[in-house]
Amino acid sequence: MRKQKFPKPIVTCVICHQPADGLVNGECARCRSRGKFTGTVELEDHGQDFLQWKIEDGVVVDAKPFQRWVWKGTLVHNDVIAPGDILLITLRWGDRTTLKYPVTKVKVRGNREGTCIL
Repeated sequence: MRKQKFPKPIVTCVICHQPADGLVNGECARCRSRGKFTGTVELEDHGQDFLQWKIEDGVVVDAKPFQRWVWKGTLVHNDVIAPGDILLITLRWGDRTTLKYPVTKVKVRGNREGTCIL
């Protein structure tokens, strides 16, 4: 009896969903090389337990006043964020979605530019 050969699974990037080899943290080389947002965003209050996210290199590192444990590690795919934007995110467990609370205030941190508040 012959062994059946199964095709090799196709691995895709968590950001662009294109087939790719050599993924790092689920991202292909093209997506890793793009600029990523670093700063703080405040979200419109709809009674949720979090109103502010601190983001470093496109990853949520803190949520205030509550739910840090839920949001820490979430990937934010928006390269540029402005008031009124809806954030495109990938949760730690791999679900890609949008955050339903619009951004109300943005504080951008940069190396050369200093701080910009929108």
